[in-house]
Amino acid sequence: MDINKKRDEVMERLKNFQALQEYRNMDFPKNLLNVCKNNLQFYFAYFNSVICNKNDYRPKLDTVLVTYIINYLSSVKSYINRKKRSIEGKKVPGIYKNSMLSIIEKYWTKRGQKVTKIDILIEIRDKFEHECIEGISIRTEYNQDSIFKTVMIGEANINALFVDAYKELELMNEEIEKYLKVEMDKINLRDCILFMNAFNRFYNKQVYSLLFPEETEEEIEAYDNLLKEL
Repeated sequence: MDINKKRDEVMERLKNFQALQEYRNMDFPKNLLNVCKNNLQFYFAYFNSVICNKNDYRPKLDTVLVTYIINYLSSVKSYINRKKRSIEGKKVPGIYKNSMLSIIEKYWTKRGQKVTKIDILIEIRDKFEHECIEGISIRTEYNQDSIFKTVMIGEANINALFVDAYKELELMNEEIEKYLKVEMDKINLRDCILFMNAFNRFYNKQVYSLLFPEETEEEIEAYDNLLKEL
């Protein structure tokens, strides 16, 4: 391969690495999953302190409960929307962009099929956005030792749905993170920088970038020989 073509190929790998690294860092500090987690905790704190402790509790009159429900529903949809838009807006090559979007679409199918817990949750959220909030009830179950309560919207168990949807968000993030790590490992950043440092030495230019751990004598010799062969 021609030395300049090899340099162009390495520079393209470096560009891709930078784009993937920027996306990997996207969630901090602009799009924290903790916002969803906090809203989930606020909901359950209210549920445990108020709903579980009132024998005459009436959800139809409780605007605070509705506020906590809507806050969590909205935070989940907003989080996924921001994540999706950030991928679409980043200057990431299509092969990476499409793969990350396909991971999100596994968890938010948007096909009206209610495949995932996130699908069900966002359908409820969208209904609340356009219609009156109704159908909230409390289901109570008894056994010998305890009384169990849960909030229902229609046939949906909101307590379980909220927890399961958050778990899906965590799984989605973990899957994207694993994908990014695999692709960044394939690029092999150290190999790219070792080549560019050798390229600059070959043309008596300044060091392209410092490495940690530092370049070894064996690496310097190997990459200098590679440049001579090109």
